[in-house]
Amino acid sequence: MSVQLVVEDGSPNWWESTSIWVVPGSDPNGSPGVPVAGQSAYLWARVRNDGDTDVSAAQVDFWIANPSLQIRKSTATHIGSAYVDVPAAGSQDVLCLVPWHVTFLNGGHECAVVEVSSPADPLAPTPADPDVLDAPAYRQIAQRNLSVINVMARAGAHRMIGVNAGSRADKEVEIAVHVGGELSREQLALLGLEGKRHAGERRLTAQLSRGPQSAEPRAREGKLQLTVPRGTSVPVYVELSAAEGLGPDEYAVIHVTEHAHGRVIGGYTTVAVRGDDDGRAAEVKD
Repeated sequence: MSVQLVVEDGSPNWWESTSIWVVPGSDPNGSPGVPVAGQSAYLWARVRNDGDTDVSAAQVDFWIANPSLQIRKSTATHIGSAYVDVPAAGSQDVLCLVPWHVTFLNGGHECAVVEVSSPADPLAPTPADPDVLDAPAYRQIAQRNLSVINVMARAGAHRMIGVNAGSRADKEVEIAVHVGGELSREQLALLGLEGKRHAGERRLTAQLSRGPQSAEPRAREGKLQLTVPRGTSVPVYVELSAAEGLGPDEYAVIHVTEHAHGRVIGGYTTVAVRGDDDGRAAEVKD
């Protein structure tokens, strides 16, 4: 007899969970989509019980973090908690009743993290660093580090992503960027991008730098070595350009990953769409 709680990771990238979604606006039962800076939004999660024993009052915690790779509780904002009963071999959709007030700081491009916990199914083994929301290590934790950015053909776009070190030691990591891959229909629907089609692998280029005006060499679809002093965060900039431009019904995907000790410890995916002159995403025409 056992309880096995799961918030499912994304596939093929674990930080792209489709078991976490955002509903922008004041109606939590509205359609999923991209949060809008300056407005409210609601967070949802799907919790599954793969065990053969029902579980009562499992706690579901919701966090939001600024665009980051590996996410820590100390660098994230706890939005709220909910409680859910999940039958054996069943699942439940869970709403965080506390609305998320989306700030202008990052234009709504934050990362969402969910953890489900119960005395009947504790994290095992005990985390070596309990501050890390370690989605790839635990089935009870999942991340949705996925957002949309508007790219102008002549101006391009950039995104700042944080690399966070814990309080115990400096952090030596490698950051990599790669353009490519397609999104599932489910993923497009959760982003409010139904009807978009993949633009192909060579319509967009990406490079990493330590700053938007950094004199240091950029890593174009390559790797950047970083040392992050303990207890601090270091920004990495992803600079995007689309010389040919993206069509109004097209999208491209950019993956940024954080590597340490031979494994991927964090990831962030940006979906690029064409922006109009006023910065809005171009509408999809039938």
